[in-house]
Amino acid sequence: ELVAPVSSQELSALLIALAAFPGHNRVRVRGALPSAPYVALTRACVEPFGASIEVAAEDGGDVYEVHGPLLAPAQPLAVEPDASAAAVALAAVAIGGGAGRVDGLTEHSAQGDRRFVEHARAFGCAAGFDAAGAWIEGAPTRGARLDLAGEPDLAPVAASLAAAVALRARERELGTSLLTGLATLRGKESDRIACLARGLARLGLSVGHGPDFLRIAPGDAAASSDARVLDPLGDHRMAFAFALCSLAAPRVYVADPGCVSKSWPSFWRDLAKCGARVETHALEA
Repeated sequence: ELVAPVSSQELSALLIALAAFPGHNRVRVRGALPSAPYVALTRACVEPFGASIEVAAEDGGDVYEVHGPLLAPAQPLAVEPDASAAAVALAAVAIGGGAGRVDGLTEHSAQGDRRFVEHARAFGCAAGFDAAGAWIEGAPTRGARLDLAGEPDLAPVAASLAAAVALRARERELGTSLLTGLATLRGKESDRIACLARGLARLGLSVGHGPDFLRIAPGDAAASSDARVLDPLGDHRMAFAFALCSLAAPRVYVADPGCVSKSWPSFWRDLAKCGARVETHALEA
């Protein structure tokens, strides 16, 4: 029994472990499950390996029925692109005002982070899916109000789009964004709400934040004229976010660039391939 989980990863880990065993096992979850789409992704991912996970409401909670074991598939598997990484790439193109696509990521993906396309449209970008994959075109032009409870890994990218809008906005109301559903971000590799708030404030933006939200609005343009070093606190997703912000604001540097190796070791090279100017500087002690 899993009571009041703080992350969907707790349940996903248990489900995968139980799926390795033959026969039938059960996990009961009591309390709200954060980031539920990631558990749906876990359920989809075990199916090609011969296991199944079914869920039903029972006695005030959800019961997950796990049928194993996991077996090697008879045929090679095609793994689709990671949607959270694809969101970073698509956002980079959008902030630069260009057009780009990630083939292989479709609207039928089990990944909840495919909703980046929907969120990008909320910021005024043209974005969608076609038979080949996901595409985006044009810069973000307006602030957005997004509930990211189901896909919190998109929050850093959404915050970067919000920052790009706020830095360019002529009217405060049109340049203000509100991101909610962020309660799980405080328990990630860093306190992502605080880290984002601190970094975006250094860009001269007006940033409000609480236990589960970020509000990003235009601020004092004069405060953003000096070179700024943004510290991702060793968190790969914070480094991605600050790199995206550097495409919208001049003289922005990202400390500890090597932290991206956790999920995307070639990130800086790939960003340069997209047309960004990436330089390495030694920070003064």
